[in-house]
Amino acid sequence: MTAAMTADDLKAWRQTMGLSQRTAAAALGVSSPTVERWELGVTRIDIRTALACAALHAGMAPWGSNRSPPRHSGCDGDWLVSGVGSGAGGYVGNV
Repeated sequence: MTAAMTADDLKAWRQTMGLSQRTAAAALGVSSPTVERWELGVTRIDIRTALACAALHAGMAPWGSNRSPPRHSGCDGDWLVSGVGSGAGGYVGNV
């Protein structure tokens, strides 16, 4: 299926976004210890989290929010499925 998001990928995403582990946890709807375990490689990062990271990086709002989606997120749909390339608006890594 898709390549897994690695601990290093998650840490790079968080740093690119300018988030602390605590604020990244809040953005992803998980606890700070969960983000810490992901970044240490103790716990596997699931596809939903990887997709949420890509969506947040692309500036997308949660589904059903009143905020309009961006006109063009710069995200390649094939990249979301395959995890190959740099389809998340410049973020390079496996998701």
